[in-house]
Amino acid sequence: YPQTGRRGAMDSQGIIGAIVYANPDELPPTVNTVEILAEQGYDVIVIARNQNRPQWQYPENVRVYRLGDFGTSRKNEEKSSRSKVIEYYKFIKETKRLVRRHNCSLLIAYDMFGFLTAYKGRPKFQNRIPIIYHNHDLSFPSMPWSLAYWVKQFELKHARWADAVVFPQEDRARLFRKDAHLSEKPIIVPNYPRLRNETPEPVLRRRLAESGVDFRFLVLRYGSMGDDHCIPETIEAVASLPEDYIAVFCGFGSSVYVEKMKKKAEQLGVSNRVFFFLDVSYDEWFGYIASADVGLAIYRDSSVNLRYLSTAGNKLFLYAMCGVPAIVPNSSDFRRLVTEYGLGVYADSQDPQELAKAIRKVTRPEKQAEFSSRGREAHLRHLNYDLAIKPLVEKIRSLTRGQIIQHIVP
Repeated sequence: YPQTGRRGAMDSQGIIGAIVYANPDELPPTVNTVEILAEQGYDVIVIARNQNRPQWQYPENVRVYRLGDFGTSRKNEEKSSRSKVIEYYKFIKETKRLVRRHNCSLLIAYDMFGFLTAYKGRPKFQNRIPIIYHNHDLSFPSMPWSLAYWVKQFELKHARWADAVVFPQEDRARLFRKDAHLSEKPIIVPNYPRLRNETPEPVLRRRLAESGVDFRFLVLRYGSMGDDHCIPETIEAVASLPEDYIAVFCGFGSSVYVEKMKKKAEQLGVSNRVFFFLDVSYDEWFGYIASADVGLAIYRDSSVNLRYLSTAGNKLFLYAMCGVPAIVPNSSDFRRLVTEYGLGVYADSQDPQELAKAIRKVTRPEKQAEFSSRGREAHLRHLNYDLAIKPLVEKIRSLTRGQIIQHIVP
């Protein structure tokens, strides 16, 4: 169904189409790109899978189409292979209709399912609509009977025909360029947050205090919850710290895993100092992050995507935006970022004692003030999406012949 921004119908010519086979509201690079293009004067339609609840209010010159029957991420993943193929085929077919109806002048495809849809979804008489392929994670599906496997084969064979390929991190771009035999180097657009001149209100700190939670230092990790995100090690680290330190995990995770971690906290005697907040939406994160004294952006080196995370992840940069000192893995890319910009410290992510030592270090008053000030300065001057996206915006301008199309219907 179509979801508009604050007003208006959209029957204009020359619209940019953003295609993502997921919920776009859960993908910061998609949300940020669409918003900036809308601010630049472009009309945008977002064609997305009807997955999970809508969470974002888009600008008035953006319309969102959420196609297909509603389903959660988990329910969609549990569908049979046949059902997945049928649903994806219908998504491509409906995308082609919308691209023709809105006479799109350029398509931005997100990840490999979005790319195949954009490539096949162009009407036959519009095969030269430019396509920008904005990839994020590297994927390695290994089961030949899966839909993802064949979509991956298509991606590797046809990505070279995209008018531009975009990645958030240099090493991911390098590996993909080799595998897909790209002739040109991908455009790098790091996964920074949008520019914010003011820090958000620390709503979580107030809520915890109102609930009777007594603490001085709040250690926070947001996002997906699993062992790859060093949650067991963090609980052990907090257990070794004084009682005025608490840990908060907010974001997304299975109830089974969260209960397992709560049991671990209980066994260590810190159940009153470890808190979980599930299903926190992207727009709510800011008030939670701003409440923290320490932000964790630590991971296990268990996959290529986690090995080459640095500017592909947004945690470190959201902490900087909010003036929160960060702790990152002891890897070359992360060491360079926190050292160059003064964003925090690095530590062995799988060593609870080293994590505890790092937490103590960044909560010393003089260090906390230094990291907070330098993080805010880095965000304002360098580490924001409004600056990072400029090469991509210039590419879009060149592909649309520099025309900014404004056809808002009041």
